[in-house]
Amino acid sequence: MTLKKSSLKKLKGLYVIIDPEICASAGNRPLTAAKVCLNAGVKVIQLRYKNASDDRVLTLARNLKDLCRKHSALFIFNDRADLAVLSSADGLHLGQNDLPVKDVKKIFKGFIGVSTHNDKEIKKALKDKVDNIGFGPVFTTKTKKGLPPTVGLKRLNKVVQKASIPVVAIGGINKKNIDEVYKTGVNCAAVISAVCGKRIDDLRLTIDDLRKAGNNPRQK
Repeated sequence: MTLKKSSLKKLKGLYVIIDPEICASAGNRPLTAAKVCLNAGVKVIQLRYKNASDDRVLTLARNLKDLCRKHSALFIFNDRADLAVLSSADGLHLGQNDLPVKDVKKIFKGFIGVSTHNDKEIKKALKDKVDNIGFGPVFTTKTKKGLPPTVGLKRLNKVVQKASIPVVAIGGINKKNIDEVYKTGVNCAAVISAVCGKRIDDLRLTIDDLRKAGNNPRQK
């Protein structure tokens, strides 16, 4: 089994996106939040860090990668292939306006995921032979501006049924609706504000609630 395939087998369950700006709004440090998540059993961590110097982003990315390695968890970098390589990330998640997948593959050898919102984008991602797709927003979210309309659970389920690669649901997912998200058969449910937006004292309980919710058949 290749290293990429071995990593992809871990792509399941709760998918925590660490956003330092959202962490700061709740009085948290991103590394501390990640430690709580990993200690609670989370196996997928992604770093999304938009408004900081490359040096600062890379330092945090390397620290997160070290943490994830100690917990046998996946570390995924957001958008930047160069920083994903330098931080030894297991995976890279690309947006629709990032570098073309074919060019990214020339420098990054981990698994690659792409954000999708409609059939056209899914078709393109599959043609590019990405390793997984993110699909959403499933529900209304304030985390990211300028998103298309919500896709809903029925649409998510149809995408999961047709997809030949892992699907990560994203957008407005929290402990109240994550059970329904898992019932669609997705591999992962991605959360940002539901975790990063919590005070550190409440974070462990939040993670426990999110991980206990639902029954994702693809995790078995």
